[in-house]
Amino acid sequence: MGAFDILNNAEAVEETSGTFELIKPGRYHLEVVACEERVSSGGKDYISLRSVIHGPSYTGRQLFCDFWTSTPKIAGISLSQLRKIANNDSGVIGDVTGKHYVADIYIEKGQAKPDGSGNWPDKNRQRNFAPYEGQDLAPAPKADTTGTADGWDTF
Repeated sequence: MGAFDILNNAEAVEETSGTFELIKPGRYHLEVVACEERVSSGGKDYISLRSVIHGPSYTGRQLFCDFWTSTPKIAGISLSQLRKIANNDSGVIGDVTGKHYVADIYIEKGQAKPDGSGNWPDKNRQRNFAPYEGQDLAPAPKADTTGTADGWDTF
């Protein structure tokens, strides 16, 4: 991938099993533990990051974030986001494994399934990337599984 020069460096990371409950929206400190170039089933190139949350809550939970590189415009957007994670303003981004960053985690509503059988499950996404510089982050609220029918507080 010419514009990115990202190496496949998926370090040995202990696989953990656990719940897949959604993480409450908020600003989190994360660390990239794996970075891999991939090709989608539709033949489009992307870079997949696996990150671990370091706080302020949900410590140890893993999240995935994909950066699409299939067209020059999309690759440019992905490059600007990866520069924020890498804390690097130069034109070349190297392996970002081990980089600490902060991001807003939000919940994306599940899209309709093509066969009309309902929606895919909601999922966590990341945005507003920035380098981690030791800043204190306010704890995200914990999920209240006794509250509303879906287990989330009403906003």
